[in-house]
Amino acid sequence: MTAFKNKYSNSRELWQTVLEKTQEEIRTGRYRVQFSPVEIFYFPKTPKIQNLKNIFIRPVYRGLKSIRAYLRSRESFLAKVILLTLIGMTQHSAAARLPKGISPDELNTLIGTLGFGNATRVMRSAEAYPTFPGLKLSLETTLVPSGAISELGNNSASLPVLIPSPKLNITKGLGKSLEASLNISTESILDTMGTVGFLGKWTYLEEKDSFATAALFLSFTKLSGFKESFKGSDFELGVLASKDFVRLKPFVGFGLLLANATVTKTISPQVQNGTVLRPHLFLGGEIELPMNITFQIDFAGLSPSGSFSLGYQF
Repeated sequence: MTAFKNKYSNSRELWQTVLEKTQEEIRTGRYRVQFSPVEIFYFPKTPKIQNLKNIFIRPVYRGLKSIRAYLRSRESFLAKVILLTLIGMTQHSAAARLPKGISPDELNTLIGTLGFGNATRVMRSAEAYPTFPGLKLSLETTLVPSGAISELGNNSASLPVLIPSPKLNITKGLGKSLEASLNISTESILDTMGTVGFLGKWTYLEEKDSFATAALFLSFTKLSGFKESFKGSDFELGVLASKDFVRLKPFVGFGLLLANATVTKTISPQVQNGTVLRPHLFLGGEIELPMNITFQIDFAGLSPSGSFSLGYQF
């Protein structure tokens, strides 16, 4: 006790705090003194100084602790891996271009790959967010394999193995089991595909009343990419089911996806417009941590693609 008194003798209030804590420890049998590093500093008990302490020093200290904890977390490691992966894809996506001189049949393949591959994803379990705050902000990245279109036409395509499309995604609960989602990306980021998409979801069956939660969804996506040489739109109607395991929420869904696109004459000299309708099967999961991690694998016909996102739910 003498050591504590000599060390902190310039702070009568701190000494009193340590004394009270020590007495409490002796009564409870724990014999430990614990206090925040912020309390080591001496602050005269005046309103201005105390306000300075509460407004600036404590928030900074807590912020540094949060950053330190995040940098040590698995989520931080995952975010770093994803960031490095995106940087590598960005380098391979610069100046990407589509094949030239494709036939009408090959145009359907092109629409099926790019149109379906960049359609708005559900990226959610079937349950709906509450009205307030009921908000999720996330960065989503869609990856579309380019193998089906790299050898079309005169083999002049220059595409990465996986065509990335990063998107900002905003999801909001609207009440009455309704939910809306908006995603935006610009082709200028990676010279690939830019999208503006909307998805509405209605949860018609709750897990408390059945084995799983089920919902209907409707989506529309506007596409433009590869220096405006490819423009189109997607429309989808489907059903979604999910199961809540607290931290993990797997989901599976099925829909009918209609894709329409127009390309330049350089890409398709004979026919510049096409429409393709295909069944769409997808599965994925939400991992609920302090950071929300979501992944989804899609199959539109025989064309696979995938998406993952990192975000926060409020």
